[in-house]
Amino acid sequence: MKKIVIYILVSLACLGVWQSCIDDESVGAIRNLSLIDIEAAQDTFYVDFGVDSKIEVSVTQTGEGNMTYEWAWGAVNEIGGIKDSLEIISTDPVLHYAFRKLGQFKVRLRVTNEDGSSFYYFQLFVRTPFQEGLLVLSKDENNVGRTSFLRTKGQQDVITGKEVFTVNACEKVNPEIVLDNPQDISWYTKKLLLVSEGGKVIHQYDKVTFDYLNSIRVDQEYSEASLRKFVLIEDSPVNKSFAWGMDGKIWTVDYDMGFVLPSTGSFSEEKYDKVYFQGIKNALFVNFDESYLNHMLSGSFPNKSFASDDIFKGQYIVNLMADEGNRLHVITVDAENPLSVTITYFDDMTAKVGWFDYKGAFVNPKKMSYQATQPITLTRESVMLTNNTYYVTFYAKGNELYEWIYKGFTLPETPLMTLDGEITCMQLSPDEKYVYLGIWNPGAEEELKGSIYILEMDTKKIVREYRGVADKPLKIFYKKDD
Repeated sequence: MKKIVIYILVSLACLGVWQSCIDDESVGAIRNLSLIDIEAAQDTFYVDFGVDSKIEVSVTQTGEGNMTYEWAWGAVNEIGGIKDSLEIISTDPVLHYAFRKLGQFKVRLRVTNEDGSSFYYFQLFVRTPFQEGLLVLSKDENNVGRTSFLRTKGQQDVITGKEVFTVNACEKVNPEIVLDNPQDISWYTKKLLLVSEGGKVIHQYDKVTFDYLNSIRVDQEYSEASLRKFVLIEDSPVNKSFAWGMDGKIWTVDYDMGFVLPSTGSFSEEKYDKVYFQGIKNALFVNFDESYLNHMLSGSFPNKSFASDDIFKGQYIVNLMADEGNRLHVITVDAENPLSVTITYFDDMTAKVGWFDYKGAFVNPKKMSYQATQPITLTRESVMLTNNTYYVTFYAKGNELYEWIYKGFTLPETPLMTLDGEITCMQLSPDEKYVYLGIWNPGAEEELKGSIYILEMDTKKIVREYRGVADKPLKIFYKKDD
């Protein structure tokens, strides 16, 4: 017990001595901490893969003394945090670094002096020159193909951005590949697909970098095989898609085996004169001579097929489209009186019967007929482009663009606008607020005679022109890396 009391008294004495020492040293010796302030002109950077990039900041401190710098980076996860521990990449005041990983990252700057550290975080997007943007396939008078690409950070940049088209995108990356008489371009999983050599070859590229991967010889197994357009391109566990052949038949492309094979199923031997797409799961095939349509729905395995049978027998089928309710509309005229116009429409082509079956495109036909005052402006060659958000369908005839308000049924007699060249293709923006128009004008002053015009849906005006960025446009679409 005495020992415990002694220990307590000694401890209290030591505490007093320690406190008196603190008081003695602090008198007249208080020093303010040197605080660090970091400022940057921007917090978000878009940089190209493998290209030296620069990030600089303004750093000040309230005191004097040396400061050290530490730059580190890490990938961002789904909730905006950092996936793994940060990797230190520089200790210089200004960051110079070639980032060699694609995606979204955070860059952290840590500045330290003798009194502590301050931190600053940046958002970083590492991309290739072809990661996202507007892609155009075109060909010149000699059937030499060209890919043109407008890089963007988002689809709005097509309207407001300051980037310019790269007019030989795939060709610059792969100068050894010459595009001879290209027919179509699309994508499958992570690959960009391009039908070339008049339909005899499918070139496959990396969808993000445009690096050439390999080619599929279309006629390797069947000498008569030759493709003009991809059909129902969508991700699938079986790694297959369909294509429309030069012979009018439907072919199957097997990407695992690298073969093009005749399509099996209900319509494997039939030939078609026109293909129309509705979304990524529905394709309509037209035989003009026999006046019938077939509907292929890629929503189950095997794919479902439906026939129009005799619904249009004896009629002259002009064209077709599908509306916002997935209802097919077929425009026909009387074979003896082309001014007698009939529009036949059906129920939802994607509607199910029970859990596993579908009704198809030709259920419950309804007709609306009228007498035109002049030959209709719509032709079999016209491409029908429907905007489900605005309830209109566009089609072109030469340099004239027509807008059909399909709920009113009657086809337009006068164009929405007349442009300075032939409208060869068109596509909706992903948000459906704009229409991308491919324009071909052999008499244009520019070296390249193909241009891309952007039509705004709200104003129905051309709000952006990219002149001389392609040859004769064959196809346009907005490409993302996902």
